[in-house]
Amino acid sequence: MGELESLRAEVKCLQREIEELSIDEVTGIAGRRALDRELIQQFARGRRSGRDVGVLMIDIDHFKRFNDEYGHAVGDTVLRDVAQAIALQVRESDTVGRYGGEELVVCIDATKDIEKFAERLRQRVEALPYGVTISIGCAVSRGCDREAGDTLNRADKALYRAKRAGRNRVAL
Repeated sequence: MGELESLRAEVKCLQREIEELSIDEVTGIAGRRALDRELIQQFARGRRSGRDVGVLMIDIDHFKRFNDEYGHAVGDTVLRDVAQAIALQVRESDTVGRYGGEELVVCIDATKDIEKFAERLRQRVEALPYGVTISIGCAVSRGCDREAGDTLNRADKALYRAKRAGRNRVAL
């Protein structure tokens, strides 16, 4: 019986370690690996249920300049607060994760008006006390994308359109 309890304790410890590795330590949201896993699962659920999936690719505008001017510790605080402001706006069934650097991804059930939702996120971040803004690229699977990466790529292209159009905006 002692060996069984020891194995259970070891499994619990390993599960905690896996959970910790899944969360980005700066932002407190899903890290890249967990994000990729969640995107695959959400797209699989969308295909099974016949529902569209929406992906928002979010970039903090001029974040490098902000980091250079105020330092990385302040930059990390801003990144965390932006991520948390966004995370507070999504449902538990949605996914928010750090894609890399200052890029975040939100994956939602696309029954919502994705542009209006993205605009609310943009306004929420703009209202933070740091003077930072975000650009957001949106894409919806609409049944045409077989894989999460297809919609993610279209969201990324939309993000770059938003940036080219002057930043601090949403593009579909």
